[in-house]
Amino acid sequence: ANTHVPVIIDAGIGRPSQAAEAMEMGADAVMASTAIASAGSLDIYGCTFTGNGSTMEGGAVHALGGALSLQIRNSTFANNSAATFGGALVSGAASTLLVNVTLVDNTCGPGGGAYWQFETPATMINSIIARRFGGTDASDIATFGAGNFTSQSANNLIGPGGAANLIDGVNGNLVGVTD
Repeated sequence: ANTHVPVIIDAGIGRPSQAAEAMEMGADAVMASTAIASAGSLDIYGCTFTGNGSTMEGGAVHALGGALSLQIRNSTFANNSAATFGGALVSGAASTLLVNVTLVDNTCGPGGGAYWQFETPATMINSIIARRFGGTDASDIATFGAGNFTSQSANNLIGPGGAANLIDGVNGNLVGVTD
């Protein structure tokens, strides 16, 4: 009798393309050591992410470059970690919207940022990003390429260090808050 034993790769990959390669070689699933990694559209509402980790970037959520959209509302990210960028959150989605989101006490490696926005703009409203630990970049938000915030971003509280293009006092944003 033929039996099928599922093959699941647990972590150890470095790039999304390596996950695709593992699937092409016949693996049934790949666990990338991030709570949620998405290459499509992802909507998160009313969730708490705590204690997650990644051996790469995006300790809790990673919207891969090329993903259609990431929307997070009324959610909290605390005590997550990543080895490089985005201790809690990484987004390269074509459209990113954060509303009433709190990122606090997340850690990351040398790249910096509790939140890393790369290559695409994001809109953030009524959110808090503070007390990021670790790394050589002391910023709560790290960006790459065209990663920045739209002019609709408003009423956010951001800790010390980099805040991308958010400016203290503009649109109700408080940037550089230490306590």
